[in-house]
Amino acid sequence: MNIEAIIKRQQQFGTARADADTIHIVFGSDANYARPMGILMTSILQHNGNVAFHVFADCIHEADQQRIGDTMEKFHASCTLYEVDTAIFQSFPTTMTWTMATYFRFLAGEYFYQKLERIIYLDGDMLCIGSLRELYTMELGGKYIAAVRDGGLPPERLQRLRHTGDGYFNAGMLLIDIRRWHQEKIFDRAIGLLQEHPERYEALDQDVLNMLYQNHIYWLDIRYNQANNVADAYPADTVILHYTSTPKPWLAWYYCSGANLYEQCRRQSCWRDVPLISQPRTPREHRLLSRALFQRGQWLAGLAWYIKYLRRKL
Repeated sequence: MNIEAIIKRQQQFGTARADADTIHIVFGSDANYARPMGILMTSILQHNGNVAFHVFADCIHEADQQRIGDTMEKFHASCTLYEVDTAIFQSFPTTMTWTMATYFRFLAGEYFYQKLERIIYLDGDMLCIGSLRELYTMELGGKYIAAVRDGGLPPERLQRLRHTGDGYFNAGMLLIDIRRWHQEKIFDRAIGLLQEHPERYEALDQDVLNMLYQNHIYWLDIRYNQANNVADAYPADTVILHYTSTPKPWLAWYYCSGANLYEQCRRQSCWRDVPLISQPRTPREHRLLSRALFQRGQWLAGLAWYIKYLRRKL
């Protein structure tokens, strides 16, 4: 498939980097995830030099594009925005959690063939608190991809997927060997699996990538994809935090009893003046907001939101 034809246009922020020491980091995003992606970029640049970002998105609003540009100028980094023609993804399954942008990572591996040797792919709901240099330069021992195991997957899920590999990974952080991606025709095979059996893949692109890469994964230490916790306390060598659960830290009802590393970074970023999202969308978010208000001692407001939750639930 002609990947170049799926990219409608490119836009450059900052000064493009092409030297051998540059760490190339890729995101798949949309307008809704531009803020957390930008805060993640900020955290990466606070702990890493010589970074080039690549963002595959169907839409990033002009205000967020300006903030991305300001961030690149501040840290002397670069970001290329690739506007995606989404026609090929229109028939793919989506959820409230997984939008069409989740499939843009499929483009990245193929697009950079003969341009880059490897990339780090990151989900937008992450925070970097350490150096990525060791990760980016590590040897993969003949494996095709590096990732962290997802230890919470029920065995019956793997059976339903007919997965027989040596483990299941969380696709929020991937170190991808571009040559291997191209040789194994991952893009075309991923598209084929989703078109043939969309009902089989509960975690959508993550399930598909696990099927295609089984037995070819270099297993990384959890410090490269560490799930967050309420105490916000992690081992000293942690590099990447992953906000895997709801609520996310850019929502007004996010609760953290610890230092709240995400909020600290947000206040130092170009998104510091953008208000947190204050209105819940789903019944579960209504309940979580109610709980957060109770925890803060705002009893009447918490009760009001809990009543709204019950109404939505019923």
